Amino acid sequence: MNPETVKVLIVDDHMLMRSMVENYCVGLGITQIKECSGGQQALTLARSQDYDLILMDWGMPDMPGVEVLKKLRADKRFDKTAIVMVTAESEDSRLLEALEAGATSYLVKPFTQEEFEKKVRNTLEWLVKQRA
Repeated sequence: MNPETVKVLIVDDHMLMRSMVENYCVGLGITQIKECSGGQQALTLARSQDYDLILMDWGMPDMPGVEVLKKLRADKRFDKTAIVMVTAESEDSRLLEALEAGATSYLVKPFTQEEFEKKVRNTLEWLVKQRA
């Protein structure tokens, strides 16, 4: 999958985290990026435009990321959309909850650019297989 064609939605209530994730995406050659700060806005954006990859925080004031994940996975349109939880929630029970809800992968904050890039590359490989 060519990074220049990948459409990414970054969902996090902290502007600095959105900015850092966006910079890491750009470092991978991903340039089609949209950001939002809350779960409800993420649902609206995801339903109005096709995204290949959604990078979503767990803890947001209006709607937890895991709830957004569940709502998206309940809709067949998002079966071939990669959704990665990018969160400080590091307990095994949270990881299991996210994976059971349909998360493609999980990245625990804080993380390095190298860890982020590896996770995104692996997720894009998964996406190619899902869409083949």
